[in-house]
Amino acid sequence: MMLKKSLYLLTALACASSTALAAVPTNNQEELALIDLQMSSFERSPPAHPRFVRGAQGESIVAAARGGRDPAVKVIADRIARWPTSRISTDGVTALKSDMTMALWNHEKDKMSLHFEAIAEAAFLFYLDPNKAALLTDLRSRIQLFGPAIVARGCSDDIYFSREYMRQFALAYDFAGQNLEPGDVVIIKNVMKACAAKLPGLLTTLQTYPDYALGFNALGKMAAALLLVRGDAAFVDLSAEDHRRALKAYINRLPSWGGTDYLSDGGYSNGSSYFLYDTSESVAVWDTFARVLDYPIYEKPYVKNLPNFLLYNVPPNSPAGVFGDGAEVDRRVDGETLYLTYPIMTRYTGSANPGIATLSQWYLKKNNGAGDQGRLSYLFSPPESAASPASPTNILSKNFSSVGVAAFHTSFNDVNRASLYFRSGPMGSSNHAHHDHNSFLLYNKGQVLAMTSGRYESTTEPHWGGYYKKTMAHNAITYNDGQGQELVGGSEGTRSEKGEISYFNPNPDANGLSTSPRGVKYDIVKGNALNAYGTANLSRAERTMIFVRPSTIVIFDQLRSANANKKWEYNLHTPVTGNAVGDEYKFETLSGTSMCVKVMSRSPLIRSQKSDKDSFGTESLGSFPPKTPVTHFWNKFAYVNPTLDGLFVSVIRLDCPLTPIANVAFFSGITSVNVGNFDVSLTDAGVLQVK
Repeated sequence: MMLKKSLYLLTALACASSTALAAVPTNNQEELALIDLQMSSFERSPPAHPRFVRGAQGESIVAAARGGRDPAVKVIADRIARWPTSRISTDGVTALKSDMTMALWNHEKDKMSLHFEAIAEAAFLFYLDPNKAALLTDLRSRIQLFGPAIVARGCSDDIYFSREYMRQFALAYDFAGQNLEPGDVVIIKNVMKACAAKLPGLLTTLQTYPDYALGFNALGKMAAALLLVRGDAAFVDLSAEDHRRALKAYINRLPSWGGTDYLSDGGYSNGSSYFLYDTSESVAVWDTFARVLDYPIYEKPYVKNLPNFLLYNVPPNSPAGVFGDGAEVDRRVDGETLYLTYPIMTRYTGSANPGIATLSQWYLKKNNGAGDQGRLSYLFSPPESAASPASPTNILSKNFSSVGVAAFHTSFNDVNRASLYFRSGPMGSSNHAHHDHNSFLLYNKGQVLAMTSGRYESTTEPHWGGYYKKTMAHNAITYNDGQGQELVGGSEGTRSEKGEISYFNPNPDANGLSTSPRGVKYDIVKGNALNAYGTANLSRAERTMIFVRPSTIVIFDQLRSANANKKWEYNLHTPVTGNAVGDEYKFETLSGTSMCVKVMSRSPLIRSQKSDKDSFGTESLGSFPPKTPVTHFWNKFAYVNPTLDGLFVSVIRLDCPLTPIANVAFFSGITSVNVGNFDVSLTDAGVLQVK
């Protein structure tokens, strides 16, 4: 046994286990200096193993896994026992190539999730109970099955897999290294060395393509994995220089999708779905930096504030996400929202920021579950706080100006809340973001009313670039048969194709709301998407939205062509058909949730509605349908005659009450809307007045 332990403990046993975090940097220069300082300290005196659960928080995770989370431990142990290496086909899993089709890629991801995660799972479960020798036997067999094949091909697989190889093998060594045979440790070392050799190339790629989201995620996972093994005798030949460069590049560029560093409000410009995917995995990376490197990563503004973005954009019982790839998915199904949000919010229940701690504690209690507990992400999450706040915050509206997303809610505690979302983002439309600046989404009583349309199948499908990402697929303005912001950014999108939120709630009260002279509570947000549409195409693209609480939304769209007259189009995507009722259209879901919509202009409009799969058009029209039909109705209110200037006034009334009705009036140079005791007017020059 001493021979086995010698490689593992040669340097680690002499190390202290202090986890006092360093002072928090206030800018990028201080950040780089602190990384150098902490890395030098780490290299002089690497912490003892297991490093991943070092410190008080790590100890609480281990205690919970040995106590109240024992059922989850049993689920994982049973799965490992059902899938020994003798049942695993290595075809594909051990010979992955980056030129695979997306369908095969997704299939292999599922297999890897099952079999490779079992490497770290077996190691952690064995650490929890060293008497379970079968777990150690299983771990060693997986190391010996997968490791040599990875090394033989030089870890040449897609970066998606390379990052996971490093993470799984590093965790295996961290938790069980002292019980592995020397040959097992050599395999782990060789895997780490082969995959870490990709770091210089990855760093160069990220400099050339800063929007490479997968590469940035991989950079963090690879840097964290090296912190779990470097410093021990077996890993002395891993490049310290590459490791330090990777750490600096990752921490210094974080948030990759969260706006200006050190001014970040926690926003995420790639949409809520990728926020959940990215963040639920990244917290384990950040844990490693905090516990092993004593780096205060959770005090970095973006990381510290991100629970706010989760609360406002994916509150409990949200029927769908907001903006970007995958926003259309109802993640309540199969508890997906629970198992993606649980690992995030548990990291913040003990935050030094009382507001963040309170909203995180409330969020977990309101969700009342962790979803699929048979995952390491659950076992690696800190135990829940016993606190049970009555409310997460009094502020019902929030503008995430760093990414141009504004959220408005009628309540947080009431799962039948109404939620309105608006986007006009300074970070453009690249990667998983869409050409949807100045667009909105509307949910009520757990149902989608105004939706993002299409289906996220993959970035390689014609539907993705041919319809799904385009402006026409969103509740936004197009012209001349569906032309929109993609004319500037192309199907892939760019960061320069951007919008901005130029105005948000003036003089907010204690709930973040504005108050009219007659006491009506309301919100205002204004977006400018001129750069998204392109100044060669338009010279004005402004949308002003007023949420007249509790249930009316007034929208003004002011447009101007930069050249020829245009047929302007107001797009509204709904999950149900709309039927004319007077001068409105009523949209009612099967559950009885409804909205009545009025769209008007100074110029004559014609309304069209395409239903179900026909709403996506055809390839010949430049609109590619998804492989799987989606229930969807595309309502378009279009100018009959082309004009230089465009104006739309729309009023949405939730639940279609008999009163108050909305009255719209057009005067010379000014448009006014009356809703009960609320009056608002907008001049052609864009001057807004609330009465």
